[in-house]
Amino acid sequence: MIDGTVERITPYGAFLKLEDGRLGLIHISEIDRNYVKDVHDHLREGDVVQAKVQAIKEDGKIDLSDPVGVLGFLFLGAQPPGPDQLEYYRAC
Repeated sequence: MIDGTVERITPYGAFLKLEDGRLGLIHISEIDRNYVKDVHDHLREGDVVQAKVQAIKEDGKIDLSDPVGVLGFLFLGAQPPGPDQLEYYRAC
C-alpha cells in the first residue's frame, strides 16, 4: 500500500503523486468494480488515497490499483465510504 495525492485526472484514469514524488496511474478499470463512465464521479484532484502497486514497467511507469475494489482507497485507513458520503470526505 502506498499513499498518493490525485495529481491529474484523464479520460482513462487518474495519476497519483506518490510519497517519493513519482507519478503512478490508476486505470479507469481499476477505480471501481462496476463500470466507471467518468473518473470525476469517483476522484478529484487533491484527494489523498491509498493504492496498491500492481507493476513497475521497464520504462519506469507505475501501475496502481484500488486494493479494496470500491474506491476504498482506504481514505487513510477508514472503511470505504458509500456514494452519499464521498462529498463529506472530500470536504474534510
